[in-house]
Amino acid sequence: MHAPTPPTTTSTAPEFASTGDYQWHDRTVCRTIEPDLADTLFFPNPSDFDAIREAKEICQWCPVRRICLDNALETDARHGIRGGLTREERLPLHIGLRYRRDEARIEAALGGQRLHLSAAEREGLAHRALQENLSAEDLAAILRVTRKYARQLLRDARRNVRRAVEADVDTGLVQSALDGTPTDLKQPHRRAYLSAAHDARVPYTEVARILGISLSRAAELLTEAAQRAEDRAYAQLHKRLAPTAVTTPGTPAAQNRTGLETAA
Repeated sequence: MHAPTPPTTTSTAPEFASTGDYQWHDRTVCRTIEPDLADTLFFPNPSDFDAIREAKEICQWCPVRRICLDNALETDARHGIRGGLTREERLPLHIGLRYRRDEARIEAALGGQRLHLSAAEREGLAHRALQENLSAEDLAAILRVTRKYARQLLRDARRNVRRAVEADVDTGLVQSALDGTPTDLKQPHRRAYLSAAHDARVPYTEVARILGISLSRAAELLTEAAQRAEDRAYAQLHKRLAPTAVTTPGTPAAQNRTGLETAA
């Protein structure tokens, strides 16, 4: 089996397919492969490492690799190789799709492109709307949602901005609490302490003692801290695994074999 000849063009800017637009199918490299062979390569047995390796090589040169991966995530297509990733490699992205925050997608949506946005990307778009003084009506038109929902997004964005402004954390105070000194921590110190307590695997009974709260409340706060940690980890994973530019042989990027090939 031999991979098709790689395309000779390059793409440096992110490209996204609008919702309901499947014209990108016509630009896939795999479309030139005979159907039976394509099934063998892109829906291989888990132990068929040769087929998996060849499929990934084909994806490496596909000009719509990123769109293919986004489509697999947004339609919950979990089988086969999509965007250069196997089912197992895509699983963390499927599970955490709502936490994806791709600034390029947000920018494209602001420019008028109709895209599938995750919950985190909608929040990011609301922040951009605040910065650019867009009204709830403007945001509703961009997201194609009700004005009521757009107003709620803007209210949440304003609240988050206020929290960020107030987030001047005294690390000494947080460390004192971690060292075991009961402390009446207020925001944002409490949030910083909970994140550190989660990372340090402090038991919820100790958190309850330090903060002077009930055991059930301490467990709830640590669960929220764990979710925030997962959000950050997902954002880093998506940045590492998501395809970026398509390169051609001979370019520095192709020679370095970065992106998905490194992650695989």
